[in-house]
Amino acid sequence: MTPPSPVRIDPEILVKVLEQHREKIYQNWFTALRQEWTGEAQKKKKLSFFEQKIADGQDLLSLLLAYSGKTEAYYQYICSFTNLEFINSPKYSVLDVFDEAAALEDSILNLFQDLQFSEDERQSLSLMVHKEILGLVKALLCSTADLLASLVDGGMRGYCQVDDEGRIVCADQEFQDLLKRARSRKPEPGEHLEELFVESDRAFFAKAFADPEATPPGSQRLHLAAYQKAPIPVGTELCPIVMDGQRRSWYVCLVDLSALVEREKEVYESLPVGLVQVDLQGNFRYANRKFSEILGLEQHEWQGKDLWEFLLDEEAREKVKKGIMERREGKQGEYETKFTRKSGKEVPVQIYAVPERNLQKEIIGSFAIIRSLEQEKASARVQKAVTGMHELMAKEEKWDKMLDKVIQEAKPFILYDLCIVSEISPDQKHIRRLRALPPIKNGMSHMGRWETPDEMTRWLKEQRETLI
Repeated sequence: MTPPSPVRIDPEILVKVLEQHREKIYQNWFTALRQEWTGEAQKKKKLSFFEQKIADGQDLLSLLLAYSGKTEAYYQYICSFTNLEFINSPKYSVLDVFDEAAALEDSILNLFQDLQFSEDERQSLSLMVHKEILGLVKALLCSTADLLASLVDGGMRGYCQVDDEGRIVCADQEFQDLLKRARSRKPEPGEHLEELFVESDRAFFAKAFADPEATPPGSQRLHLAAYQKAPIPVGTELCPIVMDGQRRSWYVCLVDLSALVEREKEVYESLPVGLVQVDLQGNFRYANRKFSEILGLEQHEWQGKDLWEFLLDEEAREKVKKGIMERREGKQGEYETKFTRKSGKEVPVQIYAVPERNLQKEIIGSFAIIRSLEQEKASARVQKAVTGMHELMAKEEKWDKMLDKVIQEAKPFILYDLCIVSEISPDQKHIRRLRALPPIKNGMSHMGRWETPDEMTRWLKEQRETLI
């Protein structure tokens, strides 16, 4: 004989019952969770988070009252918009959600025992409560699973999961492809994640994995060690996996930044000022095209060299030593000095430098902007000479002495073996020598005006005023 089916009850009736006894349900629910959760510190964190969810209307009872009677698909749609801290938080985890669901169901069923329902009505309400709470929890889990799947399977991000000691558990296809580009092989399960990176980046993982209470570090630019080629720059993020209020393992996300780094280098190489990175000993770590030009080097000729090869002047060397010592102390600075080019010529420069730090915030060198002052210094000297010429022309009464002095002022800027100053008639048919340095004696020296040769007339017509 088949037992009778439970009485069908409208979900609205359930909602009304729960609304009428909401305070008592919360009280019983809270008491049950206080007994379920152990460890005073963890219990305090969880209960605090639970109370905050109630205040925000994000607890299971609030969702149950809001969406009771809806389809599972509707639950999943709604839950995809809920705060993901509901599932994964240092204070709360998926296991706590199950505890919360079980305690809520028990609190509601105990309430039904005290209310005047027939056995069939109580059974129908109990089944409905179980189904609704199960649907909500399932929807929450599915929404987080869908989010994770879209992150892991879509886009150009590589994901892997590591255990609490940093050993690789599994990796998605993009992560495997990154490793293939670096080392021509897939990551091995059980392999330590930090060993995939260059040695200077490994301390980042060791520090993150060592402290279970530490806040996860933000996005970092690290470098995958590559076999027989340059390391691959990758944006790296760590996301802790929390279970039962404890951090149990990690998701690691990698994004290949090679294209971005290449674009950055293109920008650096096209800048009109020099950029240079040096370590604490003054060895070059990077120099752009303009800095190489300032030193008189070919584009990549700086590799394997240091600053001291181009600081032959003792005063300049002491200035730079002082600057590097200030960088070691974490100070930034601006000063003028001069480099000696590969050709031996000195070039005045202005330097603005800041300390460069590694991932552990340790100072590893300096990053500097170098601006050549060669043109500015030359322009200042020219202006000074021009001013001096004007003063001579205004003050010197004898034209021959004035010309001698003006020629001497111009000599540093206009190189010559012989300088002749001549007067030409307005019609350019006659010419007269006024001055020659050094003095020369020939037939023309004793002549006043003489007829301009045809060849010189043609040359004079082709000339234009030159402004120096």
